[in-house]
Amino acid sequence: MPRIARVLSAAQVKELSKVEGEHSVGGEPGLFLRVRKNAQGAFLCTWSLRRQGARGFRVGLGNYPLVSLKAARDQAHDILLKLNAGIHPVEERRQQEAEARAQREADKTKAASMLTIADVFVEHFDWREGRGEWKHPADVRRREEQRFRKHVLPLGGKIVISEATADQIAEVLRPIWVEKRSTADKVLTEIKHLFTWATTVKKIRSQALVNPASKDAIGPLLAAERIRPKKQRMPFLEPDQMPAFMAAVHREDSVGARALEFAVLTCSRSRNVRLMRWDQVDMKAGIWTIDAVDMKVSANGQHIVPLSRQALNILKKMEAMREFLGCPYVFVGRDGRKGISDATMNKVIRTLHKEELIAGREGWIDKEQSEAAGEPVLAVQHAISRASFETWAQSLRKDKRTIDLCLHHNVDTRLHSSYDRDKSIEQKRQLLQEWADFCLPE
Repeated sequence: MPRIARVLSAAQVKELSKVEGEHSVGGEPGLFLRVRKNAQGAFLCTWSLRRQGARGFRVGLGNYPLVSLKAARDQAHDILLKLNAGIHPVEERRQQEAEARAQREADKTKAASMLTIADVFVEHFDWREGRGEWKHPADVRRREEQRFRKHVLPLGGKIVISEATADQIAEVLRPIWVEKRSTADKVLTEIKHLFTWATTVKKIRSQALVNPASKDAIGPLLAAERIRPKKQRMPFLEPDQMPAFMAAVHREDSVGARALEFAVLTCSRSRNVRLMRWDQVDMKAGIWTIDAVDMKVSANGQHIVPLSRQALNILKKMEAMREFLGCPYVFVGRDGRKGISDATMNKVIRTLHKEELIAGREGWIDKEQSEAAGEPVLAVQHAISRASFETWAQSLRKDKRTIDLCLHHNVDTRLHSSYDRDKSIEQKRQLLQEWADFCLPE
């Protein structure tokens, strides 16, 4: 005959809670209090119900004293009643856990099905940045995210990803589709990227559904392409405006003015000048070498820029700042630690333009675009540095290949920059010196 456990009182159990081991507490067969010490010497007490035999089991009933003696006995009683009715406690718990998991998955799926563009767009940008999609992630993400916040979220933030239609996306784009063609095209591309990610990576949209931002889906819902204005080039200065403009820049005493002057003389993009480092420059050879990875089109290889006398003179002036600040960048920003900001050079142009207007002149405007727009259209650094140079060089029928090499355009695709040595460098040097002498005579 099995031994019947002594039925302990709550006070007795409290005393046992300070004695290591497994203690039968009685009241229900198989009910035990397990007491052990942790690494810090504190007692940990847990309730368990055990049964021996082929269908034996051991189930936990919670921690003491959070679960009292009475509550543990009540739990044990209910489990034993179910056992007598053929319901095994372990199998019941497994079923309950499976049901709980299924419910959590259902809740998760339901929640995912209700996610909106506003809910997920930051995560989408995190993913794009994390996978190394952008060459210059900080700058690109900032621009794309600002554009998204400005042009997508106001009308499209509440669009539910799983149910989005081409009609809804068209509604978002309609205000800018004709008036701001370039911006609309970029926004459409960003929305399309987001829905591709939401379908394939996030898996919150069925793959059976078409991407609502695809051209096939959205094209018929928006104004025809022929109605949209043609893409305009960036506003630049005609070659005959350049000497006076460069003289005005030269008179301006600021780091931004020197950077602008240097960008024009080397036909360079803003980012390359702003982040130009002294270790890229060979002053003795008069060469500025930019690695392929730092160029807009890396596939065109590294960019070797022969420096005109005027460009070298600018670097010599900047060397004093290098010795004083010890900064690796040539054109140092206000904090003395980083290159100038991306707005600095265009700010110089705006300042000089205002001075021209005060003097009663037309200022530094793109004449053709200003006439078409019926209002002044201010030239920008990128176009002045590159389009103005290209227009000048082509008007003089300079060698096209040399022009393209100066601009780091697609030349000798298979060879990349490996052919850009010796003769090519000297051809570029001669052309850039002629450009410097035209813009900024010594």
